[in-house]
Amino acid sequence: MTVTTQLKVQDFTKVISRQVNATADQVMHLITLDITNRALDLVTANTVTDGQSGAFLGRSKAGDPPYQDTSRLADSIPEARQVFRQGDQVTGLVGTAVEYGAYLELGTRRMKARPFLRPAVTASVAGGLDGKVRRKFGGRA
Repeated sequence: MTVTTQLKVQDFTKVISRQVNATADQVMHLITLDITNRALDLVTANTVTDGQSGAFLGRSKAGDPPYQDTSRLADSIPEARQVFRQGDQVTGLVGTAVEYGAYLELGTRRMKARPFLRPAVTASVAGGLDGKVRRKFGGRA
């Protein structure tokens, strides 16, 4: 007795495509979360005032991440994080929802930049993000 099964390549392609898309979404979420956390570390590392006495400690220097004055900038970074899909393309966005975030990041004609997003991306890549992704999804670091 012989049993014959006919499989269509299209059936496998759909299953594989769904798995690849789901993994791509997970990878993008992991990447944007890592960058978000690093940006938060940068903007919350120093404060403008002493927490106990309230004494003014000074402003951040040009080229350094901004000091935390209120928590608006830090609170807005996770809120602005997005991952979305358009067809086969997955896009991740990390930013800030406060208007002055762009002025701090890029500077103005009157103020030098106090970047926090670009250094977060650089630190994420230098900090072994590739290895984290590989470990998470079963590859070799």
